[in-house]
Amino acid sequence: CRGYINPAWIYSQNGSVGICNLCKMSNQLPREYYSPLDEQNLRTDKNEKPELSKGVYEFVAPSGYHQRALVTPNIVICLDISSSSYMTGIFHQVLSSLSSLLDYIPSPELTKIAITTYDSCFHLFKVPDDLTKEITIINCPEVDDACIPYPLESLFLNVANDREKIDYLI
Repeated sequence: CRGYINPAWIYSQNGSVGICNLCKMSNQLPREYYSPLDEQNLRTDKNEKPELSKGVYEFVAPSGYHQRALVTPNIVICLDISSSSYMTGIFHQVLSSLSSLLDYIPSPELTKIAITTYDSCFHLFKVPDDLTKEITIINCPEVDDACIPYPLESLFLNVANDREKIDYLI
């Protein structure tokens, strides 16, 4: 399944075999990765290895891991603009956080984002090339069968190349 070891794996045979939580396949662990199990069948080194104790852990995948060409990640950010979101300050906090987090997106030159907002309908935004002009707001009242009068690609902004536009939108 190409899944990596994680905190949800189960171990057997005194820690020499790991069972993938995704596909249930038994995997003989390399000798250097062996750890004995405690009385609850948990690895005794689970707190020493972040991949066994953390909810998120990044692995650098080997070049042969990908079976297909990498695609440009497109991220759609959906923001609640209801009156309660405004009144509680959540909307403005999310915008502030989003602005800060853009600096930490891996491979920003490959990543595109689109920002949409919603209340009783959803709203899409098209940022002009000339930032002295107004943003085009597309209101979509039909949430079940939305009609967008622009190609979807025109709503996405490249995180590295269009940062000024993204900041203008935020």
